[in-house]
Amino acid sequence: MDTQRTTPATPYSRDVSRPHLDVAGISIDCSDPVELARFYLALLGGELLWENFESAGI
Repeated sequence: MDTQRTTPATPYSRDVSRPHLDVAGISIDCSDPVELARFYLALLGGELLWENFESAGI
């Protein structure tokens, strides 16, 4: 009986199911949140959802 595998077993093999993950948001602490938000808007696009002296959302 031949016991050699043709492909190595890994945690990413097709017979192993992986959990599903959705990212709802990321929080970054900084001294000027509005400036950082505008930077990422210029880089990635999108829209500014809110801004105040301690937070901004995109």
